[in-house]
Amino acid sequence: MHLAHGDGLGPGDGGYKLLKAVLRNRLAIAGYRAVHPDLGLPLGYAVSAMSRKHTTAREVLLPKIIRDIALPRVRGPVDGMVMGHVHEPVHYRWEQRDFLIIGDWIENFTHVRLVDGEFQLMRRTPVGHVRIDPEFLTSPG
Repeated sequence: MHLAHGDGLGPGDGGYKLLKAVLRNRLAIAGYRAVHPDLGLPLGYAVSAMSRKHTTAREVLLPKIIRDIALPRVRGPVDGMVMGHVHEPVHYRWEQRDFLIIGDWIENFTHVRLVDGEFQLMRRTPVGHVRIDPEFLTSPG
């Protein structure tokens, strides 16, 4: 399996990559530290919400992830890919290869388990863990 965080792997998405460069800039970090938390925390939440809103368009984003990120990395003896960063949990199966996006534990309560050699996408519920069945793709995007 190819395991990846998923941050900045694909082509394009220049806006996100620019935002990431700004947020990791030492001057920007120093400026943020100088801001009182009563202002800084709402700013951080607003930036995070904007980023999350941009990365949750399932019908557009997920096929692009499969095409531009997963397929180029899953070749030869690699059976699939597990990645994070995108907050939309999904388990695709295509040509006997698995592509899992973990999702998040804050809103979706999702995680991946390896059970008897098989990766499973799971959602935690009040009554226990529930498996999210894979979606079978006829084409990768």
